[in-house]
Parts: sequence; structure tokens; C-alpha cells
Amino acid sequence: IDLIIVKHIFSPDKAGLYASMSILGKTILYLPSAFVLAMFPMVSESHVLNSDSFKILDKCLLYTIVISLVGVIGFYLFPEFAVRVLFGNKYITIAPMLKFYGLAMMFMAVISVLISFNLARNRNEFIYTLVFGCVALIAMLNLFKNSLQTVVAVIIGIGVVLVAVNLWMVYKDRKAFYQVREAGAEGVGGR
Repeated sequence: IDLIIVKHIFSPDKAGLYASMSILGKTILYLPSAFVLAMFPMVSESHVLNSDSFKILDKCLLYTIVISLVGVIGFYLFPEFAVRVLFGNKYITIAPMLKFYGLAMMFMAVISVLISFNLARNRNEFIYTLVFGCVALIAMLNLFKNSLQTVVAVIIGIGVVLVAVNLWMVYKDRKAFYQVREAGAEGVGGR
């Protein structure tokens, strides 16, 4: 969505700069995807067996955050190098924004883990948060369209909100799961 809106709002030169930043920044989104792919069948099996799938989620979130942070730190320390290697000096002006776009993609990587986790457990309430996020992104990008930095800031803001809401939803499910589990253990122990 952001690429379409940026192409519509900004000049072709700025849209091209943003597209190159997006391509480079999305490496942070895709690097931890192997963990998401591996997590899905494990969580699905765990859910069917009514065992603790939240431990699998915790590990996947940890690995995703660590790998994403390494990418963000790399973009922070060596932004010009990353841009030059993939795009050459023509796009070097995006280097200062790369770390922020990488941070935005880190939040998107966490969201992808939470989406996969919920899908593996046949939970679909998260879809409403994604629809809200898309609508909010479209609205905010159309309201705050003065610079590419503002676009990246909006994406970070939406990402933070979506991560917080989805983590809260998973926390509620985790709490309910452990309460049922404790009640079942007390019932078995009380006989």
C-alpha cells in the first residue's frame, strides 16, 4: 500500500528512491521468514494436541526480533554501504532513512509471526486489526504526505500499534489457556 500511495503522491524521482529503500529495507522482513514457516506446523500440531504452543511463539518472536535487530543495526552502522552495494551512488540519499525503514520492517516481521501463530491455531480475530492497520495507513499517508521521512514515521507508528494490539490479544489467549490448564490440573489433583 505504501508504495502505491508514494507513487501517487510524490514525484517519480522520490517514488523511485522510496522504492529502492523499500526493496532494501524489506530484507529485514524476509530474513526471519524461515522461522515463521517452521513455526506454523509446530503450533498447529501443538494446538491440536492442546499443548502449550505459546512457548513456540516465544522462541519464534525472540529469533525474529534478534535477526531483525541485527539488520536494523547493520542499516544504522553501514547504510551507505548497503545502498551502494545494491543500487550504486545514485540512490545514496536514502541511506539516512534506511535504519528507520528497517525498524518499520522489524515491526512488520513481528506482525507476520503473530499472524502465522494465530492462523495455525484457527484464530482469525487478528484480521480486524490488519484491516484497521491498512485503513489507518491509507488515511494517514494521505493526510501526512509532506516527505518520505513522514511516510516512514507513519509506517513505524502503525506497526507499533499493530504489534501492541496483537501481542495483547495473544496475551489474553495465553492467560486463558493457562487458567484452563491450572483448573484442569486442580480438578485431576483434587480427586
